[in-house]
Amino acid sequence: MILFLIISQIKGLYVDDVFLEEDGFINLSKAKVVAINGLDGYTIPKL
Repeated sequence: MILFLIISQIKGLYVDDVFLEEDGFINLSKAKVVAINGLDGYTIPKL
């Protein structure tokens, strides 16, 4: 059995100001992104 452990770090995050709320929250609904839900499921996040 082969196992891999990957450790990483986010060095930068670029978000269009249109998707940022006043409190700094990134509004995923406005961005119309698709999120992964488990291993093989996808969803469209809505508030």
